Amino acid sequence: MSLESQITALVSAANNLTSEVAGKMAGIDQKVDQATASIPDAIKRESYKDFYVDSIYGDDDNEGTQSAPLKTIREASDRSLNLSVVDVRLMGGQIFETDFPSSCARVRFTTYNMGLGKAKMYPFAEVQDADSFRLRGLHSNGNFQTVVFSGVDVHCEVFPEETGVGGRSVNQFSSNFIFGDQGRDVYLYNSDVYVKDISFTGIHSGYASRSLSIGASTIYRVNGTSIPLVNSRTARNPVMTLSVQSAVLDGWSAWGETLPADTGGGNILANIDLF
Repeated sequence: MSLESQITALVSAANNLTSEVAGKMAGIDQKVDQATASIPDAIKRESYKDFYVDSIYGDDDNEGTQSAPLKTIREASDRSLNLSVVDVRLMGGQIFETDFPSSCARVRFTTYNMGLGKAKMYPFAEVQDADSFRLRGLHSNGNFQTVVFSGVDVHCEVFPEETGVGGRSVNQFSSNFIFGDQGRDVYLYNSDVYVKDISFTGIHSGYASRSLSIGASTIYRVNGTSIPLVNSRTARNPVMTLSVQSAVLDGWSAWGETLPADTGGGNILANIDLF
């Protein structure tokens, strides 16, 4: 073969190789584009979660849909990403242990199948030592921006089915959840609260904005307990906002008795008379 023919064959082979590489690169680019395009949808799916929970017939291996509900609130928490928005829908008429440590931007608890009655939420018991235990519900150091209870009843007392605390006493310094040292908005709507062993919520530290809004709800003082609705975990009563609409007290004579209020309630901005 002449030198000219060899050069022609070499050029042809190089052109064929270039075309093959270009084809493979186009295929790779297409797959990259498809993967990149799917990222926003994946982020959207993970940033919002909607879980159904049935404490009797649910299973924590289920998908968490209405037709295949989870069994525990804890499983819903474990499947939630930090700073996501989460709806936890609880089967009506059932009792639930509230063990939700995930740090969500907003978590909302509601009842589905309301015809069976409102779901009842109790904190879980965390044993501290041989003599005491504490009750906690939402417990990731208070890292929630917004917490909503809508159409559920919140019981601030020992879970009826709790068997692991023995003769230990309740640490009354604990609460169902903590406001923490960052701003929080808490909403109660059509959700009665039963205060007995611990407070509904506690304020830990810091000077960030904390607001509690209560509508169409009743706050019960069970057995004349000395535990308030909101407790202060600091030496100085913190500043907070209280908004009350069509809500009533049962067992207390004034809203100021349920809160860490200074004399005259000067540390609480409220749309009602505190005393």
